[in-house]
Amino acid sequence: MTQVIGGTGAEADSSIIPSGRPDPVPEGELVAIGTHPFPTLVIEVGVSETVASLHYKAKLYLSNFTDIQVVLCIKIFPPRSANYKFSALALLYRRSVSTETPVQVISFGAVPYDLPMAYAVDQGFGHATGNTMAVNIPPVANNPLYLIQIPTAEIYNGDINGVPNDVEDNVTIDLFNLMILIDDDWS
Repeated sequence: MTQVIGGTGAEADSSIIPSGRPDPVPEGELVAIGTHPFPTLVIEVGVSETVASLHYKAKLYLSNFTDIQVVLCIKIFPPRSANYKFSALALLYRRSVSTETPVQVISFGAVPYDLPMAYAVDQGFGHATGNTMAVNIPPVANNPLYLIQIPTAEIYNGDINGVPNDVEDNVTIDLFNLMILIDDDWS
């Protein structure tokens, strides 16, 4: 769904809108096109896009024109040759922590990107507010270094029913599994 944010059109690669999030009142509320609620979670994936452009989009999604709570950006650096494996960065932004900088920047991929924060600083968005790491150990499933935790309360923000009782406190994204999916696409 395309959203107009501060006069700019934006369409996320993927997003989540809880089913109990009511449509906003058209007058004076934060409204996506067609008076639908904004999503609470937005996912942007960039291959040809730069880290800086993904960061710009994240800031736009978390601007005062929306009530989006979480933005996850994945930057994929494609293989440079047949013998080279891809590398990637995951950047997690949470409105409750900072609308300007990611709370996590994690390097992952078949060839981890060295010093993601040095790269991120070069792209002009300063220091992340949470953990940042260039992990140079091979990723394995369920390794805490490769897990992104998104609070369920932020995903269900504004849902009139609240967080369902049988839902965990966090949604866990295992970057190892994402790495396998991306690697299969390059093979």
